[in-house]
Amino acid sequence: MKNKNDKGLPKGSGMTISDYAAIGRILVNFQLIERGVNMLCHCLMTLPKNHSEMILSEMSFKNKVQLTSVIGKDVIKNSASYNQEEDIDKLNSLIQTALKFEEERNKIMHSEWWDSLKFGKKVVRVKTTAKIKKGLHKSQSAHTSKELNEIAKRFYMLAF
Repeated sequence: MKNKNDKGLPKGSGMTISDYAAIGRILVNFQLIERGVNMLCHCLMTLPKNHSEMILSEMSFKNKVQLTSVIGKDVIKNSASYNQEEDIDKLNSLIQTALKFEEERNKIMHSEWWDSLKFGKKVVRVKTTAKIKKGLHKSQSAHTSKELNEIAKRFYMLAF
């Protein structure tokens, strides 16, 4: 039987329920961004919804964004009802923001998270990578729940 005070948090991580909730909000809000990209791409493809879902369901987020960008620019360039230069600039800005947020989400998603005595009430994100040119590399950054919630809020604002 579980202890009624056990909230399902891993023993020894030192992270609070607020830390876990903030990281969860980031991931869920990024999914809202991805859903928006899917919907925009579907509208631009002008295919039956199930056909565009077949195509998009197997694509990475980056590939979905690239496809949306290419089709979107083509639609803008071939339509007299758009202010082409301004609308392409807006689309480029949206695309760059989405790709930047994906990079940020990936750092959060593919990292280890630990409490930190060194940084006070912050949790530490630890990322280990091994690249051909750079070899083994470890990076870390410390975050409060409030800072993580700010990232989630930025993701939410882009989605809506």
